[in-house]
Amino acid sequence: MKVKMLRRLAAAGLAVVMTAALFTGCGKKKAETNASGEEIVELTWWQIGDAQKDQSRVIEKVNEYIGDKIGVKLNVNTAGWGDYDQKMQVVINTGDDWDLCFTCSWANNYLQNSNKGAFLQIDDYIKDTDMYKNIDERFWEAAKVQGKTYGVPSEKEIGSMPMWVFTKEYVDKYDIPVDEIHSLEDLEPWLKLIKEKEPDVVPLLPKFVSEEQEAQGAAKGTIYHKLLENLDYGMGEMVKDVEKQLARLCAEGKLTEKETEVIDVPKIVRFLRSPLGQRMKQAAAGGKLCREQQFVLGVHADEIRESWTGDDMVLVQGIIDAYFYEGDEIVLVDYKTDYVPEGGVSYLADKYGIQLEYYAQALERMTGKRVKERYIYSFWLQKVIPAGEYLTHV
Repeated sequence: MKVKMLRRLAAAGLAVVMTAALFTGCGKKKAETNASGEEIVELTWWQIGDAQKDQSRVIEKVNEYIGDKIGVKLNVNTAGWGDYDQKMQVVINTGDDWDLCFTCSWANNYLQNSNKGAFLQIDDYIKDTDMYKNIDERFWEAAKVQGKTYGVPSEKEIGSMPMWVFTKEYVDKYDIPVDEIHSLEDLEPWLKLIKEKEPDVVPLLPKFVSEEQEAQGAAKGTIYHKLLENLDYGMGEMVKDVEKQLARLCAEGKLTEKETEVIDVPKIVRFLRSPLGQRMKQAAAGGKLCREQQFVLGVHADEIRESWTGDDMVLVQGIIDAYFYEGDEIVLVDYKTDYVPEGGVSYLADKYGIQLEYYAQALERMTGKRVKERYIYSFWLQKVIPAGEYLTHV
């Protein structure tokens, strides 16, 4: 029985490579046995993305190892990035035989599937395992739905790779041995040299060098996006109404007092009163406004750069600021807070047009609905900018 294998998989930590792995079903095939005479259970595992070139050879060797080790054999199925969500809906709803799958907030929705009973509760299978003890308890807590666990979280998001980027001009000029620099101690004498020889160059600048600089540049955009993500469109469009919202977000810990000082309240008011803001208000009132939608989109390499050839797919990942439904169609919105040079409207349309093209493609694939309009709202210009006509990909 496959249920018996859950404890073995959990103990081996096999499921940790996924954002979440879910289990269901019970095998019907005549069981194989390994060298120890144990039953080998075949588990069907659905993964997102196209199959790797040598995947079958790798899985063959994996099965040789885990068959003897824990009595398990994997049958790995894949579905492309743009097709996975729809494919898994079919697999789940038609009762296909499967055991593990990739799930998250933006593909094969973890919360929805857990709530509707599509995934098996696994708390009893994972407790007292090394895997459970080795994964940070905060990840386990985040994976709970109504107090129950339906998937194994991945800790890959907390991994990082520290590195330094060197300017080739100064590497060549001062013969800096970049291949021999492995620590800050190795780097320090070269930073000192650059500081002495190139007084107008900052040799090493942290992302935020002081509290006064925290709200500049990209950070300012992040603050505006946090406000817009949590904006209550039903609270009014006066300056005092926006100020009340900022106070509320501070009280809820979603913004700090220092961050609220960055917000230009009159600009938010003008956005709310704009025709686009009014349409979003109406959508929000009807529960048809969506915000901060993550996506991963697979596109052919030559769509990114003409010089790239072949059938390889490139993954485009992003977060859609907002979109809303009008009838059976979608309006896409992207906020921009950065400085806009002379010729601002055409500058923004040219710079971000392809970005919104991919956003629209992703939305249409995810929802099956047509994106009828797409807009950039520039807080610098305080203007709604149509991002051009869009040819549907549905």
